[in-house]
Amino acid sequence: MEEKLLELIQKIAEVKGDSNSEVELENKIAFETGKMEGLSLTEKESIVNTIAAKLGGELYTNIFFAFWSWIVTEQNSYLMKQVKELINSSNITWQEKYYLADQINFDMFNNIHLRTPELEELVVELHHMAIHEGKQLVDVPASIGAVEQNAKNKDLVIILTSQFLSMNHGPTKTALDRAYILQKYYGKKVFLINTAEMRGMAGEMPVYPVRVGSYMPHWNEVEEITYQGEKIAFFQCYMDMPNIEDTRALVQTIWKLNPAMCLNIGGGSLVAACVNEFLPTAIIATVPSGIPFPECDIICIGHAPTSVEETTLKNYGIKKENVIVGRFTSSFKPKQHTYVRKDFGLPEDAFLLVVVGLRLTEEISDEFVAMLDSVLSENIQCVIMGEMANYEECAGKNEKFRKYVHNLGLQEDALAIYSLCDLYLNPIRLGGGTSAAESMSEGVPVLTTDLGDVALEVEETYKVKDYEEMKQWIFELEADWKLWKKWSQAAKEKAEELTDSKKEFIKIIKQIEKCMESKDK
Repeated sequence: MEEKLLELIQKIAEVKGDSNSEVELENKIAFETGKMEGLSLTEKESIVNTIAAKLGGELYTNIFFAFWSWIVTEQNSYLMKQVKELINSSNITWQEKYYLADQINFDMFNNIHLRTPELEELVVELHHMAIHEGKQLVDVPASIGAVEQNAKNKDLVIILTSQFLSMNHGPTKTALDRAYILQKYYGKKVFLINTAEMRGMAGEMPVYPVRVGSYMPHWNEVEEITYQGEKIAFFQCYMDMPNIEDTRALVQTIWKLNPAMCLNIGGGSLVAACVNEFLPTAIIATVPSGIPFPECDIICIGHAPTSVEETTLKNYGIKKENVIVGRFTSSFKPKQHTYVRKDFGLPEDAFLLVVVGLRLTEEISDEFVAMLDSVLSENIQCVIMGEMANYEECAGKNEKFRKYVHNLGLQEDALAIYSLCDLYLNPIRLGGGTSAAESMSEGVPVLTTDLGDVALEVEETYKVKDYEEMKQWIFELEADWKLWKKWSQAAKEKAEELTDSKKEFIKIIKQIEKCMESKDK
């Protein structure tokens, strides 16, 4: 097995840029890797170490191996070593550094078992170096030097987002919601720009597995979006971002427009970092339980920073007074239907659990499936709403899962589905905040561990220490209708707080304005 894997890994660098060959190799690697699934961690590490000892010095091969070994063993020693070597290396471009940081960051978000504070710190440093090198090439002073700047437009706000998809996508809804509030209630005119910098193809390198960000080409033809009656000016970049030429053009445009404010939804943007050189730019976190890549002067997060986060922000030049803690609020796609359970073949009398997400393939772990297996029956069943590519595989391995877990896939009217359910379960993960808030708005209470975005939204009562305690609460709520009704009412009340974007976001905007005024003095 080692020799076959070594041969495949060494071929990676040879086909860089040949997409057909890369896909073929990816499939072969995945097939060979699948043979390791039943092995113990010690056996996996033995295979990985044997291959490592035989690798040559080819850079892209070593990078691929570092990613592959990380995913296979969930041990990051080879990846840590590789990232340390690449941070200040001139052997790869700034775009490749950006690409690698983006890929690692996504994998850590997708699978919390892969996260460690040490790796997170290195990834922030790698991304910061990529942005630094990119900014040097954009050369903001020279880029804007030949462009005449208009008079200050105190009514204009630029919103930058790195990905813009549909109303099923939380960060897209966040960007539109913030734009709507600024125009409808704060007297501003918003220009929303999708910089398309999230997991694009720029700087593509051989990693395992490749995580390509979703991109909607039809937005390229759109110059204005109507959202809840507000017409919002819009522009979308092509998927080859970040690159110097288009970044420079956007920076020149924003300089010429001379807006009152620039907001970066999500962080991690070269465009935002460049604009920040002449206009203090605020990063608005979309993952309230974490902090974004700190590339601008002002940052808004959904929780009080930990001591480690405070040190990170300080190290990257963000002053304590420019760290804004604000409530993260959500907006929902309006409910359009009234369903009954039989419309989806769901049992009429069962206590229905619901698990929601676009990354459930990774987030529904073996441990979570084992917890479900211990509670599922004719009386307690489960709905999956979202994307779970391995649903059939799980159903084939587990009789209870096959019989009592109903996969509804993606649903356009999520609120209508929640109304059919009784209890929202949050797997151990970082995301899920918007779907949990949607669930609570329909009176469906939430159970979550004390980790991630969902834990920030719910009361302490609804947090559990582990899956064993989650299982106990499922049984208790299913058996005690009065207790469930109490939780249901509390969920609705909490959802009202979590959807009051007008109140909470305007608070944040006023704090951002104060930070900008202070910097101008």
